[in-house]
Amino acid sequence: MPIMKELFLLGVGRAALREFYEQCGRARAIQDSLVMRLMRKNEGTQYGKDHDFKHIHSIQDFKKTIPITTYEDIKPYVDRAFHGMPAQLTIDKPIFFAMTSGTTGDPKYIPVTSESDR
Repeated sequence: MPIMKELFLLGVGRAALREFYEQCGRARAIQDSLVMRLMRKNEGTQYGKDHDFKHIHSIQDFKKTIPITTYEDIKPYVDRAFHGMPAQLTIDKPIFFAMTSGTTGDPKYIPVTSESDR
């Protein structure tokens, strides 16, 4: 490999690694920000309405409002989305439904959106 290309890749690699380590130090803040962004984006969904997303303004609100959830809890929303009802779990339309292998019971369907597929 030519030396200039090697030096360029080495510099890009270092910058990427430095950014990765900086983000690791801010993981909690980044994750909290993502949760709040998803709350705002999906407050108009059926799940968001049923769980009062529009009144969740902090991670503490989220913890108090949203229960620990199993697949069985969200299955009615998944089923409705699977049958074409819009805005059940996410405002983004599912592009397909991934199916789990069902090793612990019946297979489960997971809606995949263009955003979640990135």
